[in-house]
Amino acid sequence: MPRTRPNVLVVDDDAATRDGLTALLESWGYHAFAEADGQAALQRCKQNLPHAIISDLLMPGMSGLQFIEALKEHVHHVAIIMLTGKATVETAVQAIKLGAYDYLPKPL
Repeated sequence: MPRTRPNVLVVDDDAATRDGLTALLESWGYHAFAEADGQAALQRCKQNLPHAIISDLLMPGMSGLQFIEALKEHVHHVAIIMLTGKATVETAVQAIKLGAYDYLPKPL
């Protein structure tokens, strides 16, 4: 029986970050796909719920924190890792309280 590769969704408004993370995850054996904003990511999650999500914190329209809140209204069992270039203790604590599994500064 073939083993299914875990799905990882990358959400970031920066194309270079999205493409780089997606390529890296694919090279590690994950099935990675990406969206440029939180709203598109929510729609993608409704179609195909990933095993994990790596999301930027600061995005136009819907922030990473707003994305977590909206996602957690419907889904409670997906690991979310937040990424940001503007890391503060306050935003890290807020992300974890909202359900993020971890919080990492950019660049990785």
